Amino acid sequence: MADVRNGDNRQDQTPPNVQSVFPTGGQTDLSKNTTVTATFSEAMDASTIADASGASNTFTLTEQGATTPVGATVGYDAATKKATLDPSADLKANTIYTATVKGGTSGVKDPAGNALAEDETWSFTTVAPTVGITAPQDGATGEAISTNAEATFSESMDPNTVSRSTFTLTEQGTTQPLNAEVSYETETKKATLDPSADLKANTIYTATVKGGTSGVKDLADIPLAADKSWSFATAAPVPETTGPRLNFNLAIIFVALAVFAYVVTIVVLLAFTKLEAAAVTTVLGTLLAFMGTLAGAYFGIKSTQDATDKAKGQVEEANKNTEAANKRTERAYRAQRGG
Repeated sequence: MADVRNGDNRQDQTPPNVQSVFPTGGQTDLSKNTTVTATFSEAMDASTIADASGASNTFTLTEQGATTPVGATVGYDAATKKATLDPSADLKANTIYTATVKGGTSGVKDPAGNALAEDETWSFTTVAPTVGITAPQDGATGEAISTNAEATFSESMDPNTVSRSTFTLTEQGTTQPLNAEVSYETETKKATLDPSADLKANTIYTATVKGGTSGVKDLADIPLAADKSWSFATAAPVPETTGPRLNFNLAIIFVALAVFAYVVTIVVLLAFTKLEAAAVTTVLGTLLAFMGTLAGAYFGIKSTQDATDKAKGQVEEANKNTEAANKRTERAYRAQRGG
C-alpha cells in the first residue's frame, strides 16, 4: 500500500495466497447442494473475483470430464476475506468436481494489484445414499412365508421418505405391491417391510426401494440414485410327517372278507364232513372272540389318532397366534425406535 503520510509511492508487492478452502481437497462425502469457499491471506479486490451480478471466470467449479464450469453465483465477503461459489443447481451425485481460483495476470488480485501467483485447484466428490445390505439376499430360496424384507442404507435417511410408496414387495407376475407396514430405524439405518399376511409358499417376490426425486432421501435431501430391487423365493409347502396312518376302510373290508371266508369254510366242513357240532361251536366262539379283539383294536387306534389330530390342530393354532402376537410386538418396537 502507498504510504500517503510520508509521500511514499511504494506499493505492497506481496502476492496473496489461498489459506483455506471448503470442501477440502479429496473430500468424498459431500452433498449435492454443497457451496464452495476459498479464504485468502489478505483483503482482495472484489471486482477481480466476481462482477456485480455474481458472474465469475476467476473462481469456477467444473465437473470431471467437462470443460465448461457449472453455472454458479460468486460473492466475496471483505470482513472474512472469503469468496463463496454457490452452484445454480444441485450438483450430480457420485461425481468428482474441481474448484479453481485463477492466478496470474488474469486472475484474482489484492487491492494493490498483486495477483495470486498461480491457479489454486482442489477436487471433491459428491455422494448419494445406497442400499448396502438386503434381507433376504438377492436370489435367496427357501425363505419362510413369514419373512420380512429389509434394506440397510449407507447413511442416515429421512424417515419421512421411507414409506409404503417407496419400499414395496410384489409377487412375481403381478403389478400390485403387497399390503405391508414399513418402518425405519435410525440407529441401524434399516428399513423393514412387514407384510400384513403370510407370503405364499413356493413363490418368487421382488422387493424394491424407490430411487430418484420421488424415492427415499437422506437427511440432506439427496435421493437414492436409482431403484434398488432384489428377489427371493419362499419355501415349498412342507408335507405332513405324522407317521403311517391306519386305513380303516381297508381294514374293515379285510376283516369282513376274512370272516366271510372263515364262515364259508365252516359251512363246507359241516356239509361235506362229519365235524361235530361241538367243534363247530368252539370254532365259531373263537372266531367271535377274534372279531371282538379286532373291533376293540380298531376303535382304540382310531380314538388315539383322532385325539392326536385334534391336539396337533390345537398346537398349530396356538403357534399361529403366537407368531401373530410376535409380529405385532415387533412392529410396535420398530415404530417406537424409528419414531
